[in-house]
Amino acid sequence: MTDQARARSVYQGSALFSYGFRPFFLGAALFAGVAVPAWILLVTGVGGSEFFSAARQWHVHEMVFGFLPAVITGFLLTAIPNWTDRMPIRGNELMLLCALWLAGRLAMAIPFLTPLLSAVIDGAFLVVVAGLVWREIAAGKSWPHALIGGLISLYAGANVLFHLLALSGGRRIFLNEWLSGWTWSCWRSLVDVSFPTLPATSCPGRE
Repeated sequence: MTDQARARSVYQGSALFSYGFRPFFLGAALFAGVAVPAWILLVTGVGGSEFFSAARQWHVHEMVFGFLPAVITGFLLTAIPNWTDRMPIRGNELMLLCALWLAGRLAMAIPFLTPLLSAVIDGAFLVVVAGLVWREIAAGKSWPHALIGGLISLYAGANVLFHLLALSGGRRIFLNEWLSGWTWSCWRSLVDVSFPTLPATSCPGRE
């Protein structure tokens, strides 16, 4: 009996936290349903026109480093057990990881937290995800998938860089253009590595 089969037979916890895609895909969908309308209200003046620039930066960050990481994490936590033949991350460990992601979303939205504290809370999520990915790859000796660990590590580093530039007064135009282009390239690379036989027509931008 493989580790995965054994895990299915002994796991007695909540079905929601039995596999990574369940809480993270649900969380990403709910977050997008709240964040996008909230941003529209802000930029149209409901929250005050003077908040337009800050709202735009928040929107960029939360779509790139809030919504998208939830989707990627849900996919990776579900796929990695198939690559490593190890038990999936589930139960309390998965609940704590979801709580960390949610804490990051709240930290970026609550105005009375200091920018540094918000950066630390939010930046911790992708760093922890990268650590978990590397742990599973190393434990399962699934070194052909090490490139994915590298991509997630770079993704975590990009989020840290975003916060460092924001804390130091870095130019928002640079942040918007650079992060949008870099993240799309990273996302395409992750798809190419995970699905090397995927038809070009199945992924926008693949030729």
